[in-house]
Amino acid sequence: MAELVQQSMEQMLPELEQLERVQILSAEEVKQVIKRRRRFEYKVQKQTKKKEDYLSYIEYESSLLSLVTLRRDKIGYDFKKNEIDYCISRRINKLFRILEHRFANDTKIWMSHVEFLKNVDWKTELSKICRRFIQAHTNNPEVWITAAKYELEVVGNADSSRKIMLEGLRFHPESRDLFKEYFRLEMIYVDLLKKRSNVLGINGDDINEETRDKVLDGEVIVTVLKMAIEAIHETDFVASLLNVVSTMEDPSCFQKIRDQIVEILKQDFQQHYLTWDTLGREALYNGQPLSVVCKHYEDGLNTIKEEDELKELMESYIETLESIPSLLDGKDLLSSIGIKLLNVFEIAHKKKILKENFYSEWISLLNPKENVSQISTIISEARTQYPTSISLLRESLALSLRTDDDLLSSTIGDIIQRYFDGIEKVDRREVPLELLEFMFVNISSRDGSYLHDFYIRSRSGSPSWDKSVRLLYFDHLYTVKGIQAIRGFYDENKYDPPFDMDFHLKALEFENLCKKLNKTRIRSIYEAASDQFGKDNIDIWLQLIDFETKKGKSAEVTSIGTRAENSL
Repeated sequence: MAELVQQSMEQMLPELEQLERVQILSAEEVKQVIKRRRRFEYKVQKQTKKKEDYLSYIEYESSLLSLVTLRRDKIGYDFKKNEIDYCISRRINKLFRILEHRFANDTKIWMSHVEFLKNVDWKTELSKICRRFIQAHTNNPEVWITAAKYELEVVGNADSSRKIMLEGLRFHPESRDLFKEYFRLEMIYVDLLKKRSNVLGINGDDINEETRDKVLDGEVIVTVLKMAIEAIHETDFVASLLNVVSTMEDPSCFQKIRDQIVEILKQDFQQHYLTWDTLGREALYNGQPLSVVCKHYEDGLNTIKEEDELKELMESYIETLESIPSLLDGKDLLSSIGIKLLNVFEIAHKKKILKENFYSEWISLLNPKENVSQISTIISEARTQYPTSISLLRESLALSLRTDDDLLSSTIGDIIQRYFDGIEKVDRREVPLELLEFMFVNISSRDGSYLHDFYIRSRSGSPSWDKSVRLLYFDHLYTVKGIQAIRGFYDENKYDPPFDMDFHLKALEFENLCKKLNKTRIRSIYEAASDQFGKDNIDIWLQLIDFETKKGKSAEVTSIGTRAENSL
């Protein structure tokens, strides 16, 4: 192994001498390079090869190449560039090839190699590696895509790129990604040809007449389009091809292709919401007027028959309108977009295709003072359609609590009853704590006498739920009735399951808010907490020791420590 390492080091000497001679590296830096390379050579020459050793070597050589390039640029000196830079690049290339041979399944290695060759502009070698990459990973469509992409965009060989794509499709005849990339690459090629003709001062028509190149006319693109749609005749795939056209540098150059895709969508997939959503979003993306964007969605609403598809289209329509920046700031609800959105909500509601989650958004856009009656009607009709909706129940309760309208306002008792009627059809554990907190807050602020009854009725028998209910009640009981009430409640419930450390900690928090500490009560809380959780919770013991040390009886600390040791 030492002989092989020495041989490798000797082969590097001319390159290192040149680095020092042209003053890119100092003599000391060259010595450091020799030392590092020798260390790497010993690692890669070992009988047991490690991927990490090769990668570290490549990383070092790449950094060295970057340093050499930077120093050349700094001093403006390109002498001996081929002898030095080429040698380093060749060494990196060799290391990559060894890695690829030994660890062929690792696509990251191949991708790093391809990217390196692109950066050093070794096009011939890049083509070779792309072919080897494909041979090693024939079953991976992404590899075919990568190879074809580099062949066209880096090497500039359209024929080779096309052959790779066609060969890849023979292996993966139903690969969406392959078809999409093939479609995109053909458009890129046409774009490149047109740019080239413009640089040469020749218009596209002259090129066609002289060379009879069908590529410029887009016939190859149309052929690929037909192949793709014939192989994968699905709405989302065809729509994705339209999106590919939109991502081109100048989509207007491919208007004919776009029109064909639109026609296919309208003819073959008119009952799919994605067709109309795609057309609407594309119109918005391309800067079309709001009326054009809306017309696509409204055409779809008038065409589609299936209810689920209509709901999906309506959801997409609303999301598209909400994505327009002038609405997002929430300041100009009387803008054309805001008015259109309100109209869309109303149409969807009347057709019963507005999804439950959009009602809160609709209500938030309406002025609660001027539209109380309308909001009440909307909520009532929506709850008929979605009787188990928790969000609509909350909107109904909130409206009753905030309105001054005598016909719509309710007593707190009526609101509590409406709450329990509303959650009767759902599992109590599915009721969000946010809604429970909402009820506790409003009961506390309006009539605290209902608080205990609401707490009792809210318990479900589920330990985790009942813990949360008890904590919420405990908090609001303190707000409404003060320390004496929560002391009584704590004493009644501290040994009742489900046991909850947070319940004890909350009681301690309230006690510590008192101007004069009741040390006896605080000790009793710690006693209850340590009885229930002292076997596996060291913190409660530490807190008790801290309390006795600072505010209680320091003489008790030793006995508490002994109890803790015996308990834990």
